[in-house]
Amino acid sequence: AIQGNYGLFRRAEIVAEADRMNDLIANLLELARGDESSDATPLPIIDLAGVITTELAAEITAGAIAVEIEPGVQVWGVTDQLRRLVRNLVDNAATSRATTTVVQGTSTDGLAHIRVEDDGPGVPERDHQLIFERFARSDDARGRSEGGAGLGLALVASIVARHRGTIDVTRSAALGGACFEVSLPAPSRPGP
Repeated sequence: AIQGNYGLFRRAEIVAEADRMNDLIANLLELARGDESSDATPLPIIDLAGVITTELAAEITAGAIAVEIEPGVQVWGVTDQLRRLVRNLVDNAATSRATTTVVQGTSTDGLAHIRVEDDGPGVPERDHQLIFERFARSDDARGRSEGGAGLGLALVASIVARHRGTIDVTRSAALGGACFEVSLPAPSRPGP
């Protein structure tokens, strides 16, 4: 144990704080890359189901979340960025849910949709735009020990913009908590 002006810290607390700082730095670097990016290079076609199931494999195996993915959904995108998008949305839901998080991947009318819903308290309507700003936290947000630094959803919004998509937050009709829906341009599906 280390003792100082900040009280007594156990090794686990120091490691947890170091991990939190590493995540914060990674998010800041990713946001900076997005700010600098003006690349108009066409994005490759990737399998959205593969992105979601790979990123959430541990939670799926543990039964911690429900995942419903329409087969064959594809997007133009960067796999690592979309994995981070999914991870940040699911982590955000995990901080506020009571017991349930549902992740869906679907497509309609040339768009692929990623929907993450939870059964928590939801996002007050007054904060629907605020939560996508850097370092922003809802007035109803939890303390730092339960929440983040206010970068996760800003990073999601940045990735969505880089993929020429949209993001919206509403109240989940099915679960009563928050419902985040990302819509991204999708290539046409091949015929039968």
